[in-house]
Amino acid sequence: MHCTNCANSIEKKVSTIKGVDHVNVNFHAKKIVVEGTFKQDNVKLVIENMGYSFKKPQKNLLIELVCCWVVSIFSFAVDVQAFFILGLLVALLIFPGKELVKSGVASFIQKDYKMESLIFIGVFGALLHHVFSLFQGTHGMGREGIILLTIYLTGQYLEESLKKKADLAVQGLLDLMPEQVVLLKGTKSIKESLENIKKGDCLIVLPGQTIPLDGVVVEGASEIDESLITGESQLVNKDLNDFVTGGTSNISGRIVVKVSAAGDEGYLSRLVEMVEDASATKIPVQGLVDKIVAIFIPIVLWAAALAGVVWIVIPEKMEKINKSLLSALNIDMEPLSWFMVVLAVLVVSCPCPLGIATPLALFIGAGRGAQIGLIIRDGKGLEALKSCKVLVLDKTGTLTTGKPKVDSVIPLGAYTEEDVLKHASSAEEGSDHPIAKAILKHSEKKKIKWDKLTGYKYHFGSGVEGFDERKNKIMAGSTSWVFEDSFEPQENISKDSTLVAISVNEKPIGLIALRDEIRENAFETVEKIKKMKIKVIIASGDREDSVKAVAEKLSIKNYFHSQKPEDKLSLIKQYEKDKTHVIFAGDGVNDAPGLAAATVGIAMGEGSDLAKQNGSLVLPKGNLSNIYKAIILSQKTFSVVGQNLFWAAIYNVLAIPLAFFGVLHPVIAQTAMVCSDIIVITNSLRLQKMKL
Repeated sequence: MHCTNCANSIEKKVSTIKGVDHVNVNFHAKKIVVEGTFKQDNVKLVIENMGYSFKKPQKNLLIELVCCWVVSIFSFAVDVQAFFILGLLVALLIFPGKELVKSGVASFIQKDYKMESLIFIGVFGALLHHVFSLFQGTHGMGREGIILLTIYLTGQYLEESLKKKADLAVQGLLDLMPEQVVLLKGTKSIKESLENIKKGDCLIVLPGQTIPLDGVVVEGASEIDESLITGESQLVNKDLNDFVTGGTSNISGRIVVKVSAAGDEGYLSRLVEMVEDASATKIPVQGLVDKIVAIFIPIVLWAAALAGVVWIVIPEKMEKINKSLLSALNIDMEPLSWFMVVLAVLVVSCPCPLGIATPLALFIGAGRGAQIGLIIRDGKGLEALKSCKVLVLDKTGTLTTGKPKVDSVIPLGAYTEEDVLKHASSAEEGSDHPIAKAILKHSEKKKIKWDKLTGYKYHFGSGVEGFDERKNKIMAGSTSWVFEDSFEPQENISKDSTLVAISVNEKPIGLIALRDEIRENAFETVEKIKKMKIKVIIASGDREDSVKAVAEKLSIKNYFHSQKPEDKLSLIKQYEKDKTHVIFAGDGVNDAPGLAAATVGIAMGEGSDLAKQNGSLVLPKGNLSNIYKAIILSQKTFSVVGQNLFWAAIYNVLAIPLAFFGVLHPVIAQTAMVCSDIIVITNSLRLQKMKL
């Protein structure tokens, strides 16, 4: 039963170790990542001195739980005090209770109070009271101590069992990688463990099998089910030299895949890491909860002390209030002693449900996103998505497929099509833009040879330039950048085509018109998002006719053309100045500033690496419909977070006063705390089956 406040304490302590550069603790992913040149034993020692231990197997926890239940039942069946005390001490100090003792003692020594601190005081306070009572010849409350520990361990066991279900999405991703693969060595094929596969190895993948790791097809062809990374069931044809992703399914043909990323470098491993990191992100709502928990525990300790004082000093008044409450609630119970009231306040106040309410829901939500092909890199982005009112979309590679084809080549003056393609290819060779790739592919098809340029420069949002062997300055890019004078395209050029202008020594030599198809799901996605009362805008660096044509087809009224990176940035800041949250979706290097500046940046997965680094969310394979699904995911995830916080808060608001006035027995109080914990976890688990 941990919270992110406890994670902050561990991070702070571990970061003081010599050689530690960075620490990240994620309780829900059950891991601590420490970077730097340090000794592992030093980290382990610090964590254990803080009262934490490395995770126990579920089997060990079950044995401890059974042991406690046996002692609890035995304590009621046998009334031999000396034997009972011996069994109690064995159960508490030697086996089940030792971790609670270690954690509780460490928290008070270091004045770093945790949720377990309250349980520790309650359980061992009851035990010591029982021992003290024996010396006075009176009957103590040792039974309550062991029962409290039993219920606490029961809650822990149930929590771990339920959290295993929360891990199903992430574990399901890891399970896609087979333990054994078929390795091709020369003409022989041998079975090999996946962990022994290295980059450059060739693997045989038969129809019906999962592609084990990221790689390139070097033999054969097949249809691949890429629903893992796109969320769509449509099969994709893969041929020689095509890239395939680990975890996707080979459907129809035998292929040989040359591994390009082994071990932790592959898509699946990175996906799992992103899901875990997203759940550990310090999001605004969790920051508020952490502050509440940090001051809540000391307040509870003072409240418990105050309860003890008032029940000792003015017992008549407290008993009168107690009887009134019992009568109003129609509860028939014996009056509690001052000590039992203090015990009840301590155990009922444990804010565990409050601590797990947000991170657990976020962890499950991020895992659910991964299942539909939505990578959440930043929990803050997922939280902000639900309140965004404007969606700004890039055109090329976002609304369109990002795979343009050359439609026509228009030479100017005395130049030929071959001249235009030659100089365009020389300029575009150093670019990774989809338009550059399309021009190069077209030139290769036409068997045109081009020169290598020197002094190469990339102008963001405008084009590229360089010098050929004869020191001629070659430019390729937007017409407004390449041509000094305004340019009116010929009537036979399609309005929705993208134009690339080419010049030599600043003299126009021709144009290349490219066509890029609108994504099939763009029409449906835009309509759904507009129905959510989100304003949809296109901001593209393309010419006006091309942007206007796409906007009209998609019924988008607001569009901006000839947008440079700084123009897109200015557009986003203009809306955010009015405190309007903005989503920006793009795929190119030109979009990186916009992705970083927007409230939520969504990077299309087929775009540049820089674009992906600046996005809060990534859509592999650029599945546009996942933008809509991401908004729904955000709304539903944080709806569950709100419900969790309500149940956690209402539990403490109602239970603490009842315990203070002696209405709740400590055992009932502890049981109520466990039930509240389970409610929060089971409510979070609903996210696994939510429809998007």
